[in-house]
Amino acid sequence: MMNNVLIGYARVSSEEQAQHGVSISAQRDILNGYAAMNETTIDIYEDPGFSGKDTNRPAMRRLLDRCRAGGVSAVVVWKLDRLSRSLRDTLAIIEDILQPNHISLVSVTEKIDTSTPSGRMMLNLLASFAQLEREQDSDRVVMAHKHLAHDCRYLGGHIPLGYRVDADKHYQLDPILAPVARHVFDLYLARAGYKIIMDYLNGPEIFPLTGRKRPFRKPDLSFMMQNPVYSGTYVRKLGADPRHRITAPEVISIPGGVPALLSPEEWERVLQIRTENGKAMAMYKSKSNYPLTGLVYCSVCGGRMFLNHGGKTRARESERYYTCKNKCVKPARVEAAEKATFDALIWFSEHLEELRQSCEIANGFSDQAEQDKAPRREEIEKQIADNRKKAAQITAFIAKNGASAPVSLMDELTAIDEQSAALAAQLDSLARPVARYDAEKTISAVAAAVDAIKKGPPEQLKTTVQAAVYRVIVSPDSFDVRLAWHTFGGDEAPGGAAEGGAGRRDHHQPCGREGNQLPDPGEGGRGGGKIRHYGRAGNPEDQGRHPEKPIDRIRDPGFSRHARQRAGGRMGPD
Repeated sequence: MMNNVLIGYARVSSEEQAQHGVSISAQRDILNGYAAMNETTIDIYEDPGFSGKDTNRPAMRRLLDRCRAGGVSAVVVWKLDRLSRSLRDTLAIIEDILQPNHISLVSVTEKIDTSTPSGRMMLNLLASFAQLEREQDSDRVVMAHKHLAHDCRYLGGHIPLGYRVDADKHYQLDPILAPVARHVFDLYLARAGYKIIMDYLNGPEIFPLTGRKRPFRKPDLSFMMQNPVYSGTYVRKLGADPRHRITAPEVISIPGGVPALLSPEEWERVLQIRTENGKAMAMYKSKSNYPLTGLVYCSVCGGRMFLNHGGKTRARESERYYTCKNKCVKPARVEAAEKATFDALIWFSEHLEELRQSCEIANGFSDQAEQDKAPRREEIEKQIADNRKKAAQITAFIAKNGASAPVSLMDELTAIDEQSAALAAQLDSLARPVARYDAEKTISAVAAAVDAIKKGPPEQLKTTVQAAVYRVIVSPDSFDVRLAWHTFGGDEAPGGAAEGGAGRRDHHQPCGREGNQLPDPGEGGRGGGKIRHYGRAGNPEDQGRHPEKPIDRIRDPGFSRHARQRAGGRMGPD
């Protein structure tokens, strides 16, 4: 701690003090004891009687203002949840205020000190749980959409060619474009081929009618030929966002929920032609087995990176790269991404206590989130009861006055019903327990992957790595390898069999570590030691062109033990 200026923070709500006896004075004694042990003094900011549901607290605002002003070396707390009951808010304070001002965070009872490598790694793991919370928010939106989907409502996204959406958000056949879509299917059933169909759609007479900005392409037609809406079936996939992998996709399919453009027999013929065409193309698919398929993402745009083949090496082997479609980052060699991932998994397998501790801390935040649900449930139940009362009054008034009742009352009644449905969806979401994290199953997945990396048969490598890794994020100079946390019983858990049954309740959540960074073998100690960094690997045949030299420590202390993978040739430790 360069300036050796410590400030402490203590908070307790009246409820916590009554239940657990965690008084402000007890926290103050702990913080003063920490300062005495480090032979310095500490200024303590106290918020007695304030809940940690947000950061809008008098002493907390003063503490953050002082941190922004600079001159502070560390903020010391009894436990991380003193800053906030929300893991996301806690991490936001660290990332947005403490880190930019080069201030460490010390949690005395949890033995976290972000001025140390092990403390930074712990916060990196906790940051992954905060990311999970953000993704669970989207799952709660899915719950609300589920109610609307059962009514065959349009919920956003692409409107199929030939359809429009009416004022009530239901699909209807478009009188202008429905004949166009019908002719497209007639051509397909006549096996005209995609080129002829695209020429028709992109022609000067038809294309302006579609309102599209770009011409039709083969993927557009392929999607059209497998969209069951044309057979009259309403389909909505919920929780199917490929960015998340935290929720098993639920498909709501309602036959007859949409006006049909094709008869059942015609739709069966369309599917049959697609199947035949698919078999004809199967021979061209690659038989290569890549362990990181579907796991590699761009750090800039957030999009999934796809596999590309470049030129030939001197050994006449194809060079393979993961490429961002928006070209945000330089293509990453497949071998480099795999090496960074394998090294990270091995490193995690050697630091199990840090994984267990981060899981325990995150579960503590989950417990608090569960407790915070009760007031919200009461508020929603009251709103639903008020809506029922109001709807009953409107209904009675309409029944009594008949045709003389204002027409606007029906619109108001419809709005009340829709609001009640949305509130019911929120109540349903709150009724489900907050996810908890299973460290031992996560560790088992890591161990299985490491075993496959070191000595397992090649056919097991992809399966085990996919079960242990959530994402590999490619930056201009690094690979960020994030573990897949196993959870149980949360918002993201699908219904079905109990744990261990056929419908396994294990799900994969992210946990962070940036790629090829290992402790110096000569300087042991858990999470400590001097760190060496490796560059983003170039062509293996380029080894020897660059002298081996250590890469500087990361430019930003950041979370955890980041490894920077620099573009160009591979760099090794000195």
